[in-house]
Amino acid sequence: MESILMIDGGFLKKKYKTALHKHLEVDDVKRIANNILKKCNLDSLSYRIYYYDCPPSAERTTNPISHTTFSFENTSGYQKGVNFINT
Repeated sequence: MESILMIDGGFLKKKYKTALHKHLEVDDVKRIANNILKKCNLDSLSYRIYYYDCPPSAERTTNPISHTTFSFENTSGYQKGVNFINT
């Protein structure tokens, strides 16, 4: 029986950070997916592994107190998210 594994990226990132107190990396996702398949005895029958997540926000917003403009696109978190998705 062929298997398909679907991974919710947002959920996995949050749980990984909570459990291990570090950010999820691409190699971590690969390792976790392979471990899941192996534990279920599906590693030799794997057809596809899908990782889905939304891209990081590039939105611009205005601070309600200082009225300064803030762009999420200029943050390190945005660039890390883009690199993660593109890897």
